Amino acid sequence: MHSVPDGWKMRFLAELVSLPKTQVDPTQRSYRDQPLIAPDHVEPGTGRLISISTAAEQGAISGKYVVQAGDVVYSKIRPALRKVVLARFPGLCSADMYPLRSRNEIEPRFLQAILLGEDFSRFADSVSGRSGIPKINRSELAEYQFLLPPSEEQRRIAEVLDAVDDQIETALLEASKLRLLRSGALRRAMDPGLGLIRSVEASRFREIDGLSVDGWSAIRLGSLVSRIDAGNSPDLEDRPAASGEWGVLKVSAVGRHGFRPMENKVAPHRVLHQESLCVQPGDLIMTRANTADLVGLSCIVEEVPSNLMLCDKTLRLVVDGRKSSVEFVNLALEVDEVRTQIQIAATGTSASMKNISQSSIRALVVPYSATDMERICRLDAAHRKIISLRQAELLKLRELKQGIMEDLLIGRVRV
Repeated sequence: MHSVPDGWKMRFLAELVSLPKTQVDPTQRSYRDQPLIAPDHVEPGTGRLISISTAAEQGAISGKYVVQAGDVVYSKIRPALRKVVLARFPGLCSADMYPLRSRNEIEPRFLQAILLGEDFSRFADSVSGRSGIPKINRSELAEYQFLLPPSEEQRRIAEVLDAVDDQIETALLEASKLRLLRSGALRRAMDPGLGLIRSVEASRFREIDGLSVDGWSAIRLGSLVSRIDAGNSPDLEDRPAASGEWGVLKVSAVGRHGFRPMENKVAPHRVLHQESLCVQPGDLIMTRANTADLVGLSCIVEEVPSNLMLCDKTLRLVVDGRKSSVEFVNLALEVDEVRTQIQIAATGTSASMKNISQSSIRALVVPYSATDMERICRLDAAHRKIISLRQAELLKLRELKQGIMEDLLIGRVRV
């Protein structure tokens, strides 16, 4: 056990921050055009804000908290996700979040690091389960205490963490550029087929039979898919399935950058385990229901650490291997010309939840080439391998930051 550094004092969080007591109406003129931070806009565990939109754009109607630049916005829902962001601009935040306003004794950037740290996470996990609901309230938040260094050392610690964050942002930018290069290469490789889709789009794809150019054609997805399996969502526990347990995928398991198996909820013993709905490596999974920009996303299942079943918002597309490959169909579903069809076909009155039917999925028009698809899959695999290496570097940087942060926050290592 290391000794407490000179000048560091044990303090309660409630002594160092203030929380708002009232909410405001986001439909009012003075608030509706302000940015609104919600839990979904914050990346778990990193402190990054991953999207920004106004209260009006989100259709917000219920009460929200006012946020000032410098506030540390913390999601009180499912605290294990560690969703914490330092506000760089004034605006609003969801009622499911706390905008913590630092008093003079604590630096906002240091406060954010504390809330992202292991010690606070353990505390939040322990108190949020008291009521059976993964949520931390104001009185529980006030119970937390931690070692507070002098202001100057807080600033130096924040500077060190900011320097690592700069490296992480550089790595994220490089990964983003690589994804753009991959997308451009895919479009160039499929260009003859995409050109055919654009040429018949005005007729709503009524006349596509017999159209071909340079070995490419535009065909219905239903001619490549022999079966579509739908899942279901019984009553589940709000935690991921551990090894040996059964789980049900969440719709967020299908992401823009691949399959995320830890996005699942454990299925209790009373829930019927259906082998026919269990996903396997190599399966092509699609979201049947999601937000307007995410509905109809697809990915290929890679590693499956547990027995995971399809949920009611996901589908499995079984590809006819005589005509095409799973990899090629997944790539064809990714291009803008097909994504646009999906978004047009998706139904629902709210942008926050759209649905696409199995018949609409089968009717999608996709680019197809029996002779070029293997080459395109090899090309894309090479691009994805490079991106994967960059992602591994990014993961190491984030692990490095977490290790440095833990040592600095308790004074084990001094700046």
